Amino acid sequence: MSQDWRAQRERSNTFTLWLIRTLALHGGRRLGRFLLYPITAYYVLTAPASRRASRDYLTRILDRPPRLRDTWRHFFSFASVLLDRVFFLSGRDRGLEVEIHGADIVQSLHAAGRGAILVGAHVGSFDAARALGRARVELPLRVLMDLEHNPAITRLLHALNPDVAATSIQPGRVDTALRVQEALDAGEFVGLLADRAAEVGDSCLEVNFLGTPTPLPLNPMRLAAALHAPVILFLGMYQGGNRYVLHFERLDDDRAVPRRERSTYVQTLLQRYAASLETELRKAPYNWFNFYDFWA
Repeated sequence: MSQDWRAQRERSNTFTLWLIRTLALHGGRRLGRFLLYPITAYYVLTAPASRRASRDYLTRILDRPPRLRDTWRHFFSFASVLLDRVFFLSGRDRGLEVEIHGADIVQSLHAAGRGAILVGAHVGSFDAARALGRARVELPLRVLMDLEHNPAITRLLHALNPDVAATSIQPGRVDTALRVQEALDAGEFVGLLADRAAEVGDSCLEVNFLGTPTPLPLNPMRLAAALHAPVILFLGMYQGGNRYVLHFERLDDDRAVPRRERSTYVQTLLQRYAASLETELRKAPYNWFNFYDFWA
């Protein structure tokens, strides 16, 4: 898998991000949506590498060459989800309609006092999980999040919701697995994105994804297997307008896996993850937000 995403510089400066945040919170979502049109036009015109990556993905998911309106819709969906992060994180999401599929999966685990690993992707909105409280679905959530890759956005998110910093777990550190284990033991759910390797050289496995052998990182599933944690696919799929669908799907077999079987089990989890991710993307194809050469 291409490592280009780590080398991408921030295309938005801190002032621009804070301006959008201020206008969105004080002017409302309608004003924020209006601003997305010139912002999307700017990126479609000035980001050729992202545009090529979008066309590559759209060709695979749509099974045809994408048109300009497809590229526009792809970029606009990404911008819409970024805007709505402001409202989800600040608790001002009443104007967003959220439909939940599979809520019983997390409710039953929480009722039993068990934590779980929520595996997502750079797809849709992970922050949409914060709307679960409206449906009285309990989900004590911590997120495995690299706070150093995009510092301007990180500062913005922290300003919107200080709990993001307080409940996040930094990946790649000596105590990362220990902190995840402590969260699981406390009955918390630990969210992570499993479609990109965290570090250059991380082990990957080729799985079939969108008709192509695709290397996906093994470490997220290895972590879940080592900690004997339930594994739940979570995706917050943007449906256009103000609508989201939250999808929960249990991927593990709910059994203790002997060490000698762990490698095969991890591969099985990753293959299930890729298959389910593809299924949900075919329902909402403009939710893929890896704007770099993912299949390089």
